Amino acid sequence: MDLYDIALLLNYERATTETRFRGAKLREVVRDREDLKTVLCFFDGWHEHKGPRAGFVFDKPQQPPDDLEPDLPSNILPPNSPLISKLSDKELETIFYQARAHDGCFACIGLLQYFFDLFSNDEVISLRIRTPDGEEYHCPASQRRILEVPIILPKQMTLAMVLPENVSYSTGGGESMRHAVWVFSDEMNGNIKTVLDMASIQFGDEGRGLKGKGLFALESFEAWRSRMGVVGQGIDDDQAKISWWIRSTPRDAWLREVARRAKWRWERRDTEPCTMARGISMLSSTKPSAVVPAQTYIGHVQLRDLIICPRERGVVNYVNQHSIVEQNLNSTSSNPYTLVDLNFTPNTLSSLQIPDSQQTLLAAGGQDAEVHLSLHDHSSPRQKPVWATEERLPASINNSVLLTSMNLARSNESSVEPKVVISNNDCTVKFYDVPIRARPDIREAGSLRLSVPINHSSISPDGRTLLSVGDSSKVYLHRISGGSRLEFSHITTLQIPPPDRSPLNYTSTSLAASFSTAFSTDGTKYAVASQEGVVAVWDVRSTKPLKVFQTDKTRMPSGGGLWSGSLLSDDPYEWTRGNSKAPGWSVRNVKFGNGGSSGVGREIMTFTEHTSFLHVIDARTFETEEIVRVPSASKSSGTGRQPPSRVPPQQNLQASAQSRSRSRAFVSRPYQRPNRTNSRQHISVSATSHLGGLRRDGSTPPYVVLALEDTFRISPRGSSDITRSVWRHRRDDTVHRPTDVEDHHFEDSQITRNDDDDLVVIPPLGDREVEDNVRSLLTHHGLRSRALGGGGSFEDDDNDEQMDVDDLDILEPEWDCISYAPSRGSSPGPPANGRWRTRSRQDLELELAAAAAATDVGYRAEEYYSSAAFGDDLDIAGTCFDPSGAFIYVATPECVAEWAVRGGEKRWWSDSGTQWC
Repeated sequence: MDLYDIALLLNYERATTETRFRGAKLREVVRDREDLKTVLCFFDGWHEHKGPRAGFVFDKPQQPPDDLEPDLPSNILPPNSPLISKLSDKELETIFYQARAHDGCFACIGLLQYFFDLFSNDEVISLRIRTPDGEEYHCPASQRRILEVPIILPKQMTLAMVLPENVSYSTGGGESMRHAVWVFSDEMNGNIKTVLDMASIQFGDEGRGLKGKGLFALESFEAWRSRMGVVGQGIDDDQAKISWWIRSTPRDAWLREVARRAKWRWERRDTEPCTMARGISMLSSTKPSAVVPAQTYIGHVQLRDLIICPRERGVVNYVNQHSIVEQNLNSTSSNPYTLVDLNFTPNTLSSLQIPDSQQTLLAAGGQDAEVHLSLHDHSSPRQKPVWATEERLPASINNSVLLTSMNLARSNESSVEPKVVISNNDCTVKFYDVPIRARPDIREAGSLRLSVPINHSSISPDGRTLLSVGDSSKVYLHRISGGSRLEFSHITTLQIPPPDRSPLNYTSTSLAASFSTAFSTDGTKYAVASQEGVVAVWDVRSTKPLKVFQTDKTRMPSGGGLWSGSLLSDDPYEWTRGNSKAPGWSVRNVKFGNGGSSGVGREIMTFTEHTSFLHVIDARTFETEEIVRVPSASKSSGTGRQPPSRVPPQQNLQASAQSRSRSRAFVSRPYQRPNRTNSRQHISVSATSHLGGLRRDGSTPPYVVLALEDTFRISPRGSSDITRSVWRHRRDDTVHRPTDVEDHHFEDSQITRNDDDDLVVIPPLGDREVEDNVRSLLTHHGLRSRALGGGGSFEDDDNDEQMDVDDLDILEPEWDCISYAPSRGSSPGPPANGRWRTRSRQDLELELAAAAAATDVGYRAEEYYSSAAFGDDLDIAGTCFDPSGAFIYVATPECVAEWAVRGGEKRWWSDSGTQWC
C-alpha cells in the first residue's frame, strides 16, 4: 500500500461523510492575540442556518479598516445575534470541541488505526513511503508508532474555521496543546524517519482544505520538527511520548464506519478510483441504467422542466403535447399511458406527495396563463384523478409552477394547505392555496412583484426564503412571513457571474436570463442556472458564489454546413421563428438530490444544457464534475416510440391486439390574451376562442400583439435600441459559404438572394384589425410581411370566408398559435408549410445548391431536412431525481434515460451526529 494514497483516501471519507461538518475544516492558528484583527459577520440571518453556531466572525475575507479595534475574544458575538449571545462560554466551547473531535489529531490517529485493524492478522501489509524530499522506502504497517508532543503556546489562541468565507470561533489559548502524529521507520525500534501528520497544524493565512495535500503532511521527521519549532515556542521534547496504539477516540462508532468505507473503496481500487487526485465518479456508470423511447413535448424553446419522478424509482411523468403521461422504466413491456388530458400545452410540470397517503398532486402551467391541478390516488383501483381542474389566471406566460406543502411563514395563522407558486412573465411570483379535500377553487395567498419577467422560483427547505430569477442576470432573495396572507421582505439581490469568453465574441445582452433555481436538501446552499451557460452556487451565509461552473461555449451545433455558427443566434425571437438555433450550451435546468434512500449525506447536483449534455456534481465539495452525453433512443434501443395509451399498464396487459388509443384530433386555437382583471376563467373541455369578430378598445394592446410580446419577449412598440444578434454573419446582399471543406475556412462570395428572404408570411387570423396589428409590430422590428397566399406585400381582401373544420385541419400548421409551436432551438428550420417562413424551400434549394457547386460537394435537398443532417445534438426537456435521490432522469423528445448514483444504497451519518441512517 502507498501511505500517501491511504492517508488521502481516509481524509476524503472523513471530510465528506458527516453532514454537520460537510463544509467544515479545523484550522488551529497559533499567533499573538494582539496581531489578529477580524471583521464581524454581515449576514443578518446567519445564526438561523444549520451547522456550528458558535460566534462566527470573518478572519480573512476582506481587509479590516486600520482604525478597527481587535474584537477577539471579548466582543466576538455579533450584536444582532441574540440567540448566540445567550449561549454560555461552556456551550460555545462545547460546539468548538465537537468540531475539533471531528477534525482533530486524535480522531485522525484513530482513523488510520481502525483502517489497519480491518485487515486480518494473516495479512502482512507493507507500506510504501515517499516523502517530498525524494526519500522512498518500505516498512511493515505493524511498525507504525504514535508520537504525542505538547506544543508550548503562551499568549496564543485557537480558531475553528468553516467554509466558504473563513468564518472563525475563538477559544482563547492555553499554556500548551497536545498534538499527535503517526511516525514510521524502516527498522524495528529504529530512529524515526517519516511523520504522517493527518491533522497538520497550519500557520498564518494557510488552512487545511477539503482536498489535496493540505489535508495532511507526509514528510521527514527533521522537516516536521523544524516546522513545529516555529509554532508558538516550539515543542517540549521532555514531555514527548511514543505509543503503539490509541485506546479510544472521540466518536469511535463514526470513525470505524469511515474506516470501513475507505477499505471498501481500497479493495475496488482496480475498477474504481480510490483517491481524490484521480477523482471518484458520482455515477455507478456513465452508461444509463435504462433508456426507453418517449415523446416528451417541448412547447417553449427556453422552458425545459417537463419531467418528474414523484413516487418511486423508474415511474416518471412527462409532458406529451396536450397531456401528462406516465411511463415505467422498470418494465420493458410497459408503454406510456395518459395520466390526464389537458386543454393546453404545458411549459412546466411539478408534483407533490401528500403526507401520510399515497396521493400525488400534479400541477402544470401553460403559455396563456393556464394552470392545471389534479389529485391522483395510487391506492385506488380507479385510474382517473380524484379531481382535476384548469383555470386561466389573469396573467401572462406561466414560466414555472412549484408545489409546496410547507407552512411557509411558520405561523399558527398560516395555511397548512398545499400551495402552488407560479412564476409569471408579468413580473410576479404568486402563491395560491390549493384545497385538496375537494375539487379546489384556488385562492391567492400572496404576491411578489419584481422588475423583470420571472422565469423560476424555489423555496428553501425551511419554508422561509424565496429564491427567484428572471430575464436578467440578477438573483432575488426574499424572506417569507405573515399568516394566511403571505408577505415578502427583501433580503438581498445578487448578480450571476458573467460567462467566460466565447470564441464568438458576442456582445448582446439578449442571453442575460436564468431559467432554473434549486436549494440543496439541507438548505445551506442554492444554485442558479443561466441561459449564458453559467451555473453559480452560493452558500446561504455568503453573497460571494461558492462555486461557478461554465459550459463549453466552443461547442457548435453538430452537422456542419450552414448550421455551424452562421445561423446561431442569441435572440430568442429568432429561435422561435425558426431562423436560427439557440446555443446548445445554455443551461436550462438545475436540481439537487440527496444521493441515497436515507435522505442525508452524499448530495448530488445536476444540470442540463440546452442540448446533449448532463452535468453531475459532487455537492459536498463541488470539486468533482462529470459530463455525460445523453443518448438518443435510436442508439440505445431498437424499440420504436409508442404513442401514449389511454389504458393504464395493468389494464393494457389484458387488452387485445387492437389499439386502445387514438390520437385525438384538435384544432389549435389562436392566442387569446386573458383579460387583465381580478377574475379567473375556468377552462372547459369544449371551450374555444376565436379572434374573428372581436373588437377592442383602442387603448388596449391587441391580444395577438401581446402574445407576440410574451412569446418572443419583445416590446410591441418596437423600441429602437433592440440589437441584432452579432453571432450571425451580416447578410446585407451576400452570405458566407464554405470554400474548403477540409479546413472549414470561409470566405466571402456573392450569392444572389431571393427577394422573399426574411419575409414573414402572415396567415389568415380571421380579423383584419389583428392582422394589421401583427404587420405593424413586425414592421417596427424591421421585418417585411405579406398575407398567406398573397404577393410580396400585404393586400386587403374583403372576401372573408368561413372555413369548415376540414379546412382547418388541412391548414392547421399555417395558423396554429405560435405559443403552441414545438419551437426547439436545436431543431432545423421549419419546412415550407410552417406558419412563419423566412424563405421557400425552392429558395433554400437554390442557395444550398449554389454553395455546393462552389465547393464541389454533392447535395440532396432531402438531406437538409433530415435529422441526420443536423448531427447528434439532442434537445433536453428536463431532469429530475427519484424520491430517494439515488437515480437521475433526463427526458428528450426521443427518450427518457436513467442513471444510478454511485453509493445510493449506502448509509450516512445523521445530522444529529449520533447515529447512522
